[in-house]
Amino acid sequence: MSTITAINILLWMSTFEQLTKDNVLALCALFVKGFVQHVTPDGAHGILEAEDGAAEADSLPDHRFVLRNLFTFSAYLHNDAHPRTLYAGKHEARIDQLYATALKAGTDPEDQGYWDPRNVEGLALEGGTVAWSCFMAKNALFRQLNSDQILNIEHWLETLGRMRMGRSMEEYLSVALNHSARKALNWRYDQGTIDKALEKLEGCHVDEGWFSADPSSPSTFDDSAFWLYLPQLCYLMILERDSDSRLFHTWTSRLNRLLRDFPYFYGADGTHPEYGKDISHKFARLTGAVLAHKLGISPLKPGVLKRILRLHISYYLENGAVDHTSGRIFLRVAGKGSLAAAPPQCAAGTAYHALQTVGALLLLDKDDVLWTTPEEKLPVEKSDFLRGITAPGWMLHGTAKDGHIQLVNGGVHGGHVCRDETCLTKYGKFVYSSHLGYVAAPGDGGMVYACDNALSASSAKTAWSHRGQIGSFRLIGKEAIQSSYNLPVPGSKNGKTVGFLKVDTLAVPLRSGGHIRIHRVRRGLSLGKETPVYLREGGFALGTSPGDATVTEAKDGIARVEEGRRFSIIRILTGYKYAALSQGYEGIKTGHTRYPSFLLPRVEAMLPSSKQEFFGVFCHAGLNSSFADSGEDLSVSADGDMVRLFYKGKEFFSADLSARE
Repeated sequence: MSTITAINILLWMSTFEQLTKDNVLALCALFVKGFVQHVTPDGAHGILEAEDGAAEADSLPDHRFVLRNLFTFSAYLHNDAHPRTLYAGKHEARIDQLYATALKAGTDPEDQGYWDPRNVEGLALEGGTVAWSCFMAKNALFRQLNSDQILNIEHWLETLGRMRMGRSMEEYLSVALNHSARKALNWRYDQGTIDKALEKLEGCHVDEGWFSADPSSPSTFDDSAFWLYLPQLCYLMILERDSDSRLFHTWTSRLNRLLRDFPYFYGADGTHPEYGKDISHKFARLTGAVLAHKLGISPLKPGVLKRILRLHISYYLENGAVDHTSGRIFLRVAGKGSLAAAPPQCAAGTAYHALQTVGALLLLDKDDVLWTTPEEKLPVEKSDFLRGITAPGWMLHGTAKDGHIQLVNGGVHGGHVCRDETCLTKYGKFVYSSHLGYVAAPGDGGMVYACDNALSASSAKTAWSHRGQIGSFRLIGKEAIQSSYNLPVPGSKNGKTVGFLKVDTLAVPLRSGGHIRIHRVRRGLSLGKETPVYLREGGFALGTSPGDATVTEAKDGIARVEEGRRFSIIRILTGYKYAALSQGYEGIKTGHTRYPSFLLPRVEAMLPSSKQEFFGVFCHAGLNSSFADSGEDLSVSADGDMVRLFYKGKEFFSADLSARE
């Protein structure tokens, strides 16, 4: 019997220079160690002590912790070559027994660990993955259960499978997967429900393989593309591989197209732009790419996928997101970052979606080419690039000199998820960085939003708004993104909105790694000329730790900050009156996704009462200050609908803001 000891776990964790099957087993052992340490006596819940700054409720028994460990357990048990006992330090664990105990307790109405569909919010969305895991681990599982216990699982899944399908892609996928897995297990299922769910899922497809998470809001995109619907579609394709449904042939083409964008999201160190409400799931976004590789439908070269996997998992192992001693996965994106990065009202077990990737890797055969092929360079390691993605309205901006990826966002506002105001910062910024993070936390009452890579307005300087819903957008070739939206203007009384600004924003990435943002700002009909309006716009918020040596400057229309080799610069191009620099922002001190504090370079102005006004900035940030471009050779000409950009007096870009594509 092979064993994995605490010694080689620690050795692997400190080096992790190769992606091998043994290393994945070692990673699995680390998380099994965490499971054993945190699972409740009934085997169906976990108690993970609240992280610093979290509500005490976060340390209550959490069903998500166990349900999301089932990804790993079932994939591990699917391969009969894996030893049933894992040794993780001093902890000896029988994987089949841990798995069976959880399902026995969680699906037995008489057990204290019962996952009660009537009382546990959101439980129905777990039904598909539980059904899938039962199918994958059926040989090992059924040896541990009697007929009554198996019947309990079937009844529990039936109850969840009767959920009323609303309007989210996640619901459609969960219901379809629940019934499809039960069909594969020769349990009771309803083919009509599968067909209806798949039909509804079709309504979520937008373009280029991208699905919207909410068909009523087709601008709802985030990491769910790669951790939710791509994996679950792959699960369905595995279960329904003998089906002659045209949908499966269509999905193959779509998922192949989606994955062509995948490697362009990753920086040279494996980091990924932190965007959307699900960044606490960490390396869960790798799951779909691994499953597509297993299915043979991936366009990615195995060497490229292998490099992404190793670097991206390593990033989280090395940045404090995983406790190497306890095997705990934290909600924080980084050990020094803010809990504000987590979804609102999120339990500690939510982060365990990350284990989908471990499970997907465990499904690969020992002779899979992924284990044996050498790594290949990522796109950003080869050359600079601009890659437009039409469906979400994104442009990926990669610079090879520092391996930095910037997600320039012109189209996505989060849809239904942004009904919670704490999500605005996670969806509404103009640019998100693979390396630098951002300010996720709003101020007190949610009425103050940091202006890092955002335009903020205020009528009394006591509350500051943030871009929310986007009315329209267009990609201008491979050069720029234009978006149009209404920006609220909060007043002095509890931040109540006194009116709106009509804004057209043009974002133009540059070869230097910087970018230009130009805003045409007009007062909405409800905002009178007499109402004062103040504007602020920030560059990248540079995260800092206690004792960091920083270099700062704010004068002559430019604000900059440098820490080590990292830097952030913002320069006025037009409209704004002065530049400033602050430690934190309006009482927000610890809201950064990666660091305990931050410095924010920004510019400010008061909006004239004229019909329209243009405001423009140059922003640059990166990992090597020797490459920092301050934008002193750039200038702007803006009048009416036309915007023209110049470098050393020579025009290099123009756009008509009235144009629509």
